[in-house]
Amino acid sequence: MEKKSLEEIWNQMEQKRLFEKQNAEKKETELHDQREIARKEYLKVMRMYEAISTTNTSSAAAGAGGSHKKSKSFVTVTNTVWLYPIADTEYALAGTTYSYTRNGNTLTFANQNSLIAVYTEIFNRTAVTQPIGNVGYSLGVGTKLKDIGDELYFKINNTLMVTWRLVEQITNQRDLPAGGDSPNGTIGYVTVFENWSDPLPSDVLDLVLVIDGPLI
Repeated sequence: MEKKSLEEIWNQMEQKRLFEKQNAEKKETELHDQREIARKEYLKVMRMYEAISTTNTSSAAAGAGGSHKKSKSFVTVTNTVWLYPIADTEYALAGTTYSYTRNGNTLTFANQNSLIAVYTEIFNRTAVTQPIGNVGYSLGVGTKLKDIGDELYFKINNTLMVTWRLVEQITNQRDLPAGGDSPNGTIGYVTVFENWSDPLPSDVLDLVLVIDGPLI
């Protein structure tokens, strides 16, 4: 009788363990699904915002004779390239405590430390909105980017330090041998010019890793 009782206790413990494991796996799956739904909804809203923002920026640039450059296309050539969605960029710029001035599409900082701090805040925001895999909107080698043509300039006083170009990602990262984690169709800024000293003053800063590609 004692042996049977021990077996019953063991079976009950094992059943409880399996139940708890299955329950934990179920909750983890539900949480992942909720996050994925929220991420897709965010991307949907973000793209609507970007479409409106791009139209407004283009109209303003055209009216000012401005910064909307001749359209081209780009392709990533080495290492990881980061994409910075408009919504994330504007969110970070609106919330930063670091001082800068803005004139249209030009951001001017008093010193390098302030510029890098704001740049870092933008990057950190992208890691929040795209937390799956390699957090942030990372692009693998060979990603084609359709040019939208608008640019964002980062300056220290009168010296141009960084130029971002607005593009649309048109290569699905799953189609690349070593793709990144940026969702297909993301619209955002990519770095096309830098004026940093070597070595780079911060690991967050991009290297210019895109080249002009054939027109798409």
